[in-house]
Amino acid sequence: MRLVFVTIGMLLLLAEACSLHVTHDELVGTYRAQNEEGYALLALKPDGTYAQLIHRNETGKEQTALGKWNYDPRFQTVDLQNDYSIARNMLGPKVNGESLPAEKWFGRIELCCDPDNDCYYKKQ
Repeated sequence: MRLVFVTIGMLLLLAEACSLHVTHDELVGTYRAQNEEGYALLALKPDGTYAQLIHRNETGKEQTALGKWNYDPRFQTVDLQNDYSIARNMLGPKVNGESLPAEKWFGRIELCCDPDNDCYYKKQ
């Protein structure tokens, strides 16, 4: 009987740890993405605005973007308006908008920029 309770407890813990469901309030905060070319910071504010900073190591150049963000709980995506895309590298162009899938693993929230190149904004 004890084994049954331990097994059920472990399954519940695993289910919670791997939950992909993210709420709007959990998304608010500061995120960082980094690779050999530089880093990007993204601050999602509770009022639906964001600030983004891109730093390129080679030149030391920094670029900023300000805009609005929205969360679509049906698709679990954060939609940014007028941001710098950092998919593939930190040299991305400024785009009219993009949707970043939001994921939660073991309580840690990440916004997926480019999974093929292991590019994620990780909540700080």
